[in-house]
Amino acid sequence: MFAGGKLGVAFSFGEMMAVIVVGNLLLGIYAAGLGYIAFKSGLNSVLMGRFCFGEVGSKLSDLILGLTQIGWYAWGTTAAEVLGKYFELDPGTVLGLMLLGTVIPPIGGVIMADFFFRYRGQYPRLADARLPAFNWPGLSAYAVGTVAAFSSPWVAPLVGIAAGALTYVILTGVLGVRTADAPLQDI
Repeated sequence: MFAGGKLGVAFSFGEMMAVIVVGNLLLGIYAAGLGYIAFKSGLNSVLMGRFCFGEVGSKLSDLILGLTQIGWYAWGTTAAEVLGKYFELDPGTVLGLMLLGTVIPPIGGVIMADFFFRYRGQYPRLADARLPAFNWPGLSAYAVGTVAAFSSPWVAPLVGIAAGALTYVILTGVLGVRTADAPLQDI
């Protein structure tokens, strides 16, 4: 909230409203994409991660999502400290906000690419699926998406989503693991 307050004074009212509308529209599209996959598959993001990152590899996305939830509550504690500093954002707070925008969005990009490209819009039943311990194309795509987002001068979350998804599509295509009919191998 406070970061938004600091940004708000940098724009005119009209510009700020446009930023808010575009930002919420993009977030809505991202959330709707993941929501659609959850609706179609009956799985939450942690279980979807098993398909695109592997049984063991999905622990990475579990850890990242879990830490961000802890971090979100820690933000409330930090807010009191920020208030005491007259709304000045310290470097740690800025870094935390940057990390939230770089490490989470690529997870969704890889999940969406996995569902729509690799599995053609239909995950098999999780109980029947034979998943690898590590899905290296998924983990590699996540790493590429995160690095791209963190180093991007443009809108980091969008860059992370696009880079993660595109890298996953390329890697699964090149490695020939697009088809979901055969048991998956550790790659």
